[in-house]
Amino acid sequence: MEFISRFKLKEDSASKARQWLLDNADNLNKQSPANWTFLGAYFTVMGFGSYDVEHRWGLTDYADMNADISEQFAKLIKEWGEFTSDGQSFLMKSPTDVQIIGEDQ
Repeated sequence: MEFISRFKLKEDSASKARQWLLDNADNLNKQSPANWTFLGAYFTVMGFGSYDVEHRWGLTDYADMNADISEQFAKLIKEWGEFTSDGQSFLMKSPTDVQIIGEDQ
């Protein structure tokens, strides 16, 4: 399962946000909650998409959303928030993992 968060960046902050991600990718993985794996961050290119950048996290189970967050992780997320102005999150499963309900099988 992937937890994906997409963000718009504040004006003139893309370069600083990119450098922050390069500098902190290892810390995001080390400080992430139990059973969370930082899969990376991706920027939109050439104006494609409604958001500027996204984070992708691997989770093992829905229960991982309730994992305790360390002070260090909260600090990293707060620092990241200094670059963003708006966002949206998604919880995604692959076709082999998702259960379809409410349809005739």
